Amino acid sequence: GGVLLDVGIYSLTWLIEFMNNNDSFKKSESLPKISSLSVKDESSGVDISTNFILNYANKDSKIVGIGSCSGYFDNITERDDYNTVIIEGESAVIKINDSCCPRSYRIEYRDSSRKTVTKSIPFKGFGMYFEADSIGEEIMKGNLQSSVHSLNDTLILARVIDEIRRQNEIGFPKELESLDL
Repeated sequence: GGVLLDVGIYSLTWLIEFMNNNDSFKKSESLPKISSLSVKDESSGVDISTNFILNYANKDSKIVGIGSCSGYFDNITERDDYNTVIIEGESAVIKINDSCCPRSYRIEYRDSSRKTVTKSIPFKGFGMYFEADSIGEEIMKGNLQSSVHSLNDTLILARVIDEIRRQNEIGFPKELESLDL
C-alpha cells in the first residue's frame, strides 16, 4: 500500500480533524482543494514519499494544511527536539512530538512574553488501544458511531485519500478495489 496508507493516515487525520473542528468549516460536506505529489520506488511502483496540501476556504476563512509522509525512518521521534506535528496560528505555535502516539507537546506563544509551555503525556503502551477503548465505550453506550470521530469524518478522510491516490496514480489491482464480494 505504500506510505500514504501506512503512515500518511496520521498526517491526514491531524489535518482533517483540525480543519473539520474549526467553526468556519465544521459542518462542511465538501472536500478541501487538494494538491499532492508522490515519489514512487522505481522497481515496485509503491509510493515511498507523499506530500499534500489541503486548502479550506469559504467566504469567511481560509486555512491551509500541509502534510507529509515518508518511508524513511530512523527513530528520530525519540529525540526531545523533534516534532512531527506543528500547528501555527496567530497567537502561538504548537509542536507535538509524534503524530501517531503523542508523548508531549509544546506551546510557544508569539506575544511579547514569548512564554513556552511544555506538557508530557505519560502513558504505557503503543498502538491503537485508545481507539479500541473508545469504540468499546461507544458500543456499551448503545451508540452506532464515535462521538469524537463520526462516520462523516471517516468518509471525508476516505475521500481525501482517494483524491490523493487519484492525483498520484496510486492504485491497486481491481479485485482489491472492488466493492463486490
